[in-house]
Amino acid sequence: MSDLKTIKYLLAGILFLLLFGAVYFTRELVLPILLGLIIAMTFSPLCRGLVRAGLNQVVAATLIIISLGSALTLTLLVVAAPVSLWLSDLPALENEIRIKVAGLTDSVETVRDVARQVEEIAEEAGSDDDDVQRVTVEQPQLLTTAASGAVTILTTMMIALVLALFFLSSNPLIIDKLSRLSKTAEQREMAIKALSDVERGISRYLLAITTINAGLGVCVAAAMWGLGLSMPWIWGVVAFLLNFIPVLGAMAGSVAVFAIAIIQFDTIAYAALAPFLYMTLSSFEGQFVTPALVGQQMEINAVSVILTVVVWGWLWGIPGVVIAVPFLVIIKSIADNVPGWNVVSLILSPIRETRS
Repeated sequence: MSDLKTIKYLLAGILFLLLFGAVYFTRELVLPILLGLIIAMTFSPLCRGLVRAGLNQVVAATLIIISLGSALTLTLLVVAAPVSLWLSDLPALENEIRIKVAGLTDSVETVRDVARQVEEIAEEAGSDDDDVQRVTVEQPQLLTTAASGAVTILTTMMIALVLALFFLSSNPLIIDKLSRLSKTAEQREMAIKALSDVERGISRYLLAITTINAGLGVCVAAAMWGLGLSMPWIWGVVAFLLNFIPVLGAMAGSVAVFAIAIIQFDTIAYAALAPFLYMTLSSFEGQFVTPALVGQQMEINAVSVILTVVVWGWLWGIPGVVIAVPFLVIIKSIADNVPGWNVVSLILSPIRETRS
């Protein structure tokens, strides 16, 4: 009997490792499907509300997806212009940052040496044809890489939105099929309740997070405007988008705003106020606002959230970090309704629940 248990555990471990490998190597295929499912489940309650108001299921789903796609497109267009401008001026921005940062630890003479080196590099680039070719080739490569990444993101989102449209349009059919697969009325009721809880959980979570991120964006934009930073509304949009990435989003936003603030302001001390305010607002949101508004809805302990973010970030990078928490919310909702998943539900539940 013990040998059978050992074999069972070994097979389960092998299956787990194979599943990890499959998820890792099939990101391009699985990511749009998973995003489409998350989008569909998020807007399923809204779609049912529109159907109850008299709209056709397909019309309601199409209206939701078109509205969401338009909002995403508008957001990308707003951010694309300044980001492309910064990328095109990246060498000049980098040199200016080097000169200003050198003044923190070095003497004034060192700063002059750095400036002199920059001038010499520029003169050599102007006199040497090979260097001119190198400078003119490296910059387009950076822009090409950024453009390629943007195209990949847009393609993934387009596929996800199309899949979400079909999922939303077929929602009643999916529920009906789920009911037919159940052998008993109790299983049918359990399956429908599990699906309903998943939709309600992910919808409430993403709606709350989106609202909180929008509020953070407004606060960041107001703070940057108060400091006198150019285009403060851009930083509001950046804060809104990056805050969907737990922890890393706030750090990336702070570094980006610090880089631009160093260039625009005369002193490093004043420029440091920009990332300080950014991190202060992000930390306040993460420590107080989100736990107060979302903590009760998620009913997931912090350790599980952190581990899930780390694992999905290791598997898929930034896209994995973005979908980590929504995926965990889905798993927790399923585990709460499936008797065989009681252990999973217990592990994911907050400490206050496990002690009771």
